[in-house]
Amino acid sequence: MEQIENVSPKKRNKKKGCLIGGLIFLAITILLITVIPSDGEKTEEQESPKTEENADVVKSVWRSSESVDEMTNEVFYFMETTSLNELEFSFPYEGGSTFYLTIRGKAQKQPEIILSTNRGQFIPSINSEHLRVKFDDEEAFNVTYNSPESCSSEAICIKSEGKILKKLATAKTLKIEAPFFEDGRQIIEFDVTGFSWEH
Repeated sequence: MEQIENVSPKKRNKKKGCLIGGLIFLAITILLITVIPSDGEKTEEQESPKTEENADVVKSVWRSSESVDEMTNEVFYFMETTSLNELEFSFPYEGGSTFYLTIRGKAQKQPEIILSTNRGQFIPSINSEHLRVKFDDEEAFNVTYNSPESCSSEAICIKSEGKILKKLATAKTLKIEAPFFEDGRQIIEFDVTGFSWEH
């Protein structure tokens, strides 16, 4: 007769327990391999740091544009920023006046610096009239100015261009004290952050 192997219940339970334990160990091993990166790997957060926090970016307040002289084909470059404050003048210029600081020039040449307004009248550059200029917390200094070729009383051309352009490149604020018709000397404030003339 064929002899039937007699296996006790204890031995069968032991084998079953070893099989279950092996499966659990295998599952844990696979889980650790897929979840935990190796030493040479980086998580997505490590690979892509937040550039907003790390980048030292200076936002410019200047508007840039250019135009071409149709007669000479020369290119003129412009950078412009608007005053932070408005001035209130007497009749006929009441209603609030906004000011514009414009840098205008051609490539490889010293640009002009123009101060203009949408409403108002600068005193002409005669009788030793001048502007007072102050960058950030530095000491104010005097500069002269000329009337533009258009002879408009709403704009003036500021001299000492080289000195002012150099200071604009590093300054954040600019105050200009200018003389106005029947309204005396008034202060105009500009944010000049991010200026760079690369023409």
